Amino acid sequence: MKNSIYILVLVIISTWGCTNSPKKSITLSVLVDKTDALLPKPELTHIKFFLEDIQYKDGKRSFYLQKITNTNVSASFYTEIPEADPFGNSLEQKMTVQRFFSQIDTLLKASNNEESHPSSSILKPLLRQLGRVHQSNTTNKVGLLYSDLLEASDLFNVYQNQNQQLLISNPEKVVEILQSQLTIPKLNGVSLYIIYYPENLLNNRLFEKMIEVYKLLFKNSGVKIVVGIDHKITL
Repeated sequence: MKNSIYILVLVIISTWGCTNSPKKSITLSVLVDKTDALLPKPELTHIKFFLEDIQYKDGKRSFYLQKITNTNVSASFYTEIPEADPFGNSLEQKMTVQRFFSQIDTLLKASNNEESHPSSSILKPLLRQLGRVHQSNTTNKVGLLYSDLLEASDLFNVYQNQNQQLLISNPEKVVEILQSQLTIPKLNGVSLYIIYYPENLLNNRLFEKMIEVYKLLFKNSGVKIVVGIDHKITL
């Protein structure tokens, strides 16, 4: 009898431990460059690629949308799904998920329909948002940056001919200029996807050079930089 009680207690403890173990969770921040109508726009399929992953089914899912304009501070939006209650109502949880993606879809459509701005301050809003993602209490941390990376702010203006030539000939010097004005925080565990598709040779060359600058600039931060994002094919 004692052995039976002992086994029953172990089963209860084991079950309790499983239902209360930390669940996989994610913070996803989307940054949208609003300085050129031809820049790629965020798609709900990209967002769902991350947030609908089965590993996060019962975990917390946080979503940020940050606009990149001609100023260092611009509108930011937030929504989340809290961690699912293991003893909660599955239908209610399903409705919560549907509302979550509906809110994101509404935000994306509103942002994509807005007019563009004359110049772009990219790095400062990006650093602020990546810092926020890094400090989140989720197991996975991701940033999606929809931008050509062509900074046009007080930090550096790629569109000035002298600066453009410097970028092409000596990107390391551009990094030095930026490092003298910025503090790059530790961003271990954060993945940054940069999404842009150049439409001509000049834009392609400038984008490649700015990718070099970003990789050098963030070299010691711990962030993982990925260029592009795969489009999921539905069969």
